[in-house]
Amino acid sequence: MKVLSIVQSFPENVVTLSKFQGFVESGHYDYRVFCWKSPPSDWELWAAHIPRKYRAKVMVSGANRIFSRSFLAETIRFLGFLMTEPGLSLRHLKYHFPKIGAIRAVHRLLDDYKILQAKPALLHFEFGTNAVEKIYLKKLLDCRVVVSFRGYDLNFFQLENDAVYQPVWEQADGFHFLGQDLLEKARLRGMPDGKRYRLIPPAIDLERFSPTRTALAEAKSPINIVSVGRLVWKKGLHFGLLAFAEFLKKGGKGTYHLVGEGPAREELDYYVRELGISTQVIFHGKRSPQQVRDLLNQADVFLHPSISEGFCNAAMEAQAMELPVVCFETGGLPENVLHGETGFLSPLRDWSMMAQHLYELWENPTLRQQMGKNGRERMARFFSPEMQIAAFDALYQSVCAKDPSNSCPNPT
Repeated sequence: MKVLSIVQSFPENVVTLSKFQGFVESGHYDYRVFCWKSPPSDWELWAAHIPRKYRAKVMVSGANRIFSRSFLAETIRFLGFLMTEPGLSLRHLKYHFPKIGAIRAVHRLLDDYKILQAKPALLHFEFGTNAVEKIYLKKLLDCRVVVSFRGYDLNFFQLENDAVYQPVWEQADGFHFLGQDLLEKARLRGMPDGKRYRLIPPAIDLERFSPTRTALAEAKSPINIVSVGRLVWKKGLHFGLLAFAEFLKKGGKGTYHLVGEGPAREELDYYVRELGISTQVIFHGKRSPQQVRDLLNQADVFLHPSISEGFCNAAMEAQAMELPVVCFETGGLPENVLHGETGFLSPLRDWSMMAQHLYELWENPTLRQQMGKNGRERMARFFSPEMQIAAFDALYQSVCAKDPSNSCPNPT
C-alpha cells in the first residue's frame, strides 16, 4: 500500500520520526513523507541515526523549492509533471481557479504536484491544521484519508470558528488521537458519532533513552530538577519557577535546569530575578537530543508545569530515563503520568502543591528511584515503537478495507 504522510516540517522533532522509521523499515508499505521544509541540519540534529538512503522518501513542496538554489531542477520537474499528468493538473487548476484566481491556483498546483504525482492509496495528515487546508486532495486523488490530532489543532487552532473542521469530519475516512482527552475535545469541536478512530500515543525508543546513573543520593542532599521544552507561554514555566522558589523556602535544596529557547525567555528572566533564585536556576538554551539525554541522566526530577498538553513526549522521555515527573493535571498528562506511581499530578496552576511534591521527592530518594523504575517499566509496556506501528497498521488496513464498517473497531 502506498501511504503519503503530510507534515509541516520533517524531521523537526521526534513526533513523527519513530513512525516514519518503523514503516520505512517494515517493508510492507511504500511509505513516504511530504513536507514544506526538510533542512539538512534537522536531519543531523534529530535523525542522524537513520540511514541516509531514507531521505529519498521525503518530498519537499515544489512551491518552496522553486525559490531555492534548485530553481531550475524544480522547474523542469514541474513541467514534466504537467506534460505527463495533464488531466490531473487541469482538474486541480479548475478546482482552485474560481476560489483564488489564476496566479494563486498555479502556485497551489506547484505546492501540490508531488503529492498528486505520488498517487497514494492513503493520505495521512499528521496534524489537523494541514487537513483543513488540503482536504480537497481526497477527491482529486480518489484516495483514503486519515487525520491525526496531536494537541494544538484542537486546543488552540481557530477556537472562534465552530465549523473549521466540518469538511474534515465529513470527508476523512479515519482519525487518530494521542489519547482520550483529545478525542473528547474533538467531539466538542464537532466530530460526529460513528466516525472511525484509534487512540495511539507516541512511542519511546528505550535503547535511545536509557539511564546510566547508579548511585542513590542521600536524603535531603541537593537535587537537579529539569524542564525541557520551548520557552512559550503554554509551557507554564513561570509556574515552575514559582514552585521551585517555594520548594527552596520550605527548606529544599537543588538546582533548576531549563532546557529550550523561545519568546518567553525575557519573562522567565524577570521571574528568576524577582524570586531571588538566580544562583539556583540555569537556562541551557537549545540543546541537541544527545545533550538533552545527558541532562536527563544527571537529573533527579522532571518538572513539567505546562498548562496545555496533547500528551507530551518530553514527559515520556523523562520517564524512560527513570525520572519521576511532577506536572499539572491537564490535557493528556493524566494518561501519560500515573499519580503516585510514576510521578505526581497537581491541580492546574496549583504551583504550591507542585512545590510540595518536589519537597516530598527531595526528602525521599527511595521514592524517586521507585517512581523512576515504574515510569520506565510503563514506557516499555505501553509505549513501544512496535506497538505504535502495529496500531497505525490496523488503522490503515481498516480505512482501506473494501468494507471498512466490518473491520478494525475503535479500540480505546
